[in-house]
Amino acid sequence: MSRYCISDHCRWVKGDTGSAIYDLKKGIVYPFDHEGTALIEQMLHGYDPSETSVAFVSDLIERHLLNDHDFPIAEKRILPSLRYVWLELTNICNCRCIHCYGAFGIPDNSKSKEKLTLEDWKRILDRIASLGGDSIQFIGGEPLMFPGFMDLLRYANSLSFRRIDIFTNAFFLTESVADLIADVGASVRVSLYGYDESSHDAITQHSGSFKRLDHSLDLLKERNIPVSIAVVLMRENQDNIQQIKDYVEKKGFMYRGFDTVRKVNHSIQNSHTVTDPSLLSERMIKKPKFQTSPYLFSLCRQWNSCWYGKFAVTASGDIIPCIFARDLICGNIHINSFESIREKLIDYWSITKDKVNECSVCEFRYACDDCRPLSLGEGKGLLGKYPRCLYDPLSCQWQTMSTNGSWIGADHE
Repeated sequence: MSRYCISDHCRWVKGDTGSAIYDLKKGIVYPFDHEGTALIEQMLHGYDPSETSVAFVSDLIERHLLNDHDFPIAEKRILPSLRYVWLELTNICNCRCIHCYGAFGIPDNSKSKEKLTLEDWKRILDRIASLGGDSIQFIGGEPLMFPGFMDLLRYANSLSFRRIDIFTNAFFLTESVADLIADVGASVRVSLYGYDESSHDAITQHSGSFKRLDHSLDLLKERNIPVSIAVVLMRENQDNIQQIKDYVEKKGFMYRGFDTVRKVNHSIQNSHTVTDPSLLSERMIKKPKFQTSPYLFSLCRQWNSCWYGKFAVTASGDIIPCIFARDLICGNIHINSFESIREKLIDYWSITKDKVNECSVCEFRYACDDCRPLSLGEGKGLLGKYPRCLYDPLSCQWQTMSTNGSWIGADHE
């Protein structure tokens, strides 16, 4: 009788029916159905493999997933720390994008109440830096419409943040603004919805927005400023994806794919979601092509893989765990103590897949992506299954798409 154990650089994770071995050295996640899982259990309990399963066990040994030596498994404890902070400088925007999750371009007098001042934002930057945070993003509304934007950018640079991102529609990106961005070493993320004036401006509802964007991209390119172009697809532009890709590459930038309009509670963008099944399919997890590492494995076991270490500050001073989680207010900097805000943030950061419905019994729960706001937007609640995952852990099967766009049946991997 031979007794085997999972190799010291691997972790075996059981689901409701199947299981997976996470090879933390190679970064590969190996899935097993209920039969493979039963065989692994037998090996771990000291039962010799049957003739039919000898090849299976030999393969695990050859891949260094199983061995006959027992090693202690030590897992690194990851302490709460800041990774990324969104700073929503203003809720005002010159565009009125038809899908905007915050309806920032639509006049609303209530939004103008108790907006944070330049000095408020400087104090917030000071606090982020003092807490060890080194990565921030200026966002809006349109952040370049904030009266003190350039002063604030200089101030952030003086605090030596490792990463400063600016998410903009680029309408107000002049040569002087581009020069400053280059000087401080910030990067820019630009929203793009079309490939010409008619397609882009129809979504921004601002005549001339594409012309200004096109010119701004040239300014950024001339200064070698790192640029990421955010392409968001909705039913109004879903037929233009190839033209958009061609435009991005013609301008000399890397096309990095697209995201689809996500549902957000109480948002007008929910009526503009993509209807093309093939595009929806591209955003789904349809096969077990997961990656892992010692850090990622520990992170997913202890914290939410997406919003751990992150939060957003709105223009009114509300603290939310994600820029899309508009209803999950942890407090307001004008009213609440930092300690009480931190406590609520940590509660959200602590929502691992072990606490998520259905995902808690999935063998891929420590390698799969996650987005709690997506679950909320889809009406599944804070602990609903990650909507972009098509795996059924109860049957060890992956759903497939029918010709009419619905998800049916299951493919076994």
